[in-house]
Amino acid sequence: MTVAKSVTAPKIKKQSQAKEIFKRFVKNRSAVIGMIILAILLFAIIIGPYLTGYSATKIDIRSRLQFPSAKHWFGTDDNGRDVLTRCLVGGRWSLGCGILATIISAGGGIILGSLTGYLGGKFDMVVMRFLDIIQSIPGLLLTIVISAALGTGFDKTILALALGGIAGYTRMMRSSIMRVRDEEFLEAAEAVGCNSVQRIFGQALPNSMAPMIVSITQGVADRILGLASLSYIGLGIQPPDPEWGAMLNVGKQYIRTYPYLIILPGIMIAITVLSLNLMGDGLRDALDPKLKD
Repeated sequence: MTVAKSVTAPKIKKQSQAKEIFKRFVKNRSAVIGMIILAILLFAIIIGPYLTGYSATKIDIRSRLQFPSAKHWFGTDDNGRDVLTRCLVGGRWSLGCGILATIISAGGGIILGSLTGYLGGKFDMVVMRFLDIIQSIPGLLLTIVISAALGTGFDKTILALALGGIAGYTRMMRSSIMRVRDEEFLEAAEAVGCNSVQRIFGQALPNSMAPMIVSITQGVADRILGLASLSYIGLGIQPPDPEWGAMLNVGKQYIRTYPYLIILPGIMIAITVLSLNLMGDGLRDALDPKLKD
């Protein structure tokens, strides 16, 4: 009977803690609004292109530069393509690229930050000095340089955005690991024979992930803005594939005569980034209420 209690107690504790975090998150109206907006946006970009009845890439010169109407709710671009359809399909590229780039950069940062934070010593010093050099370069400029060196394309753009974000995630993970590396549970893990890998990734890492979860959520928004910036200057997703930054670049030359060409892509970027930031703030407050402003 005693053994059963010792086995089930941690599970009950974890479930109650997760439930408490969820309750605090739901109580945050801004976070819930952000989650709802993001859910609607995801539904629209997944289902919407199939409902509009238009292709995002097929050129129709006869429909060129038509103002918003019942046929084309947000008008057509300079090649006669439906702007609404292109924005919805562009959301797939933007969100997909933002999520994948964040996963890669956060994954690299978590591994490197965990090792440097726990092991310390010369390894930590060498890695940190290298990251100091990397972070001395403005983030967007570094991303542009990497993208220009790798070339254009979806996979190369993801890699450029991911490499530019690893340094920040590494520092955050390192600081989180350093706060727990002297805790008693790690000493206990060492006493029962756990090796360094087990102590780092089995004990220290799970207890240091709260700040990273918040940063990853907001990091997706940063990568979406980075992708839009790259595409705006011609280094991101290439035509004929639609992308919000590239659509803004095309629309800027018609800003006085056909302003609708930049309104919808701009709104899509703003709404997506806003919803992700609201969710990130809500997660921050839910995971650690003491950080609430």
